[in-house]
Amino acid sequence: MITLAQFTSSEVGLAFGVFGFVAAVLGGFGSLLGALVGGLLLGVVNALVGRYVSSNYQTVIAFDILLLLLAVRPQGIVGRHWEET
Repeated sequence: MITLAQFTSSEVGLAFGVFGFVAAVLGGFGSLLGALVGGLLLGVVNALVGRYVSSNYQTVIAFDILLLLLAVRPQGIVGRHWEET
């Protein structure tokens, strides 16, 4: 249970979904090891940003990392490159 019933709104779980998606893309889709590595990397970065910068920028930094990784390595950290035949 994330919240009490009387304080529930439609976007309560949005942050969990966003960070889960970013972690899956970071690691590479279809790779359990990649999802683990992406989740750990994202968690460490979020903790460091929340501690030393500001907790308001955690989502922004997560998306910046996502965009940077997609520009450099679109298949993810552990993902394989798929070639069309």
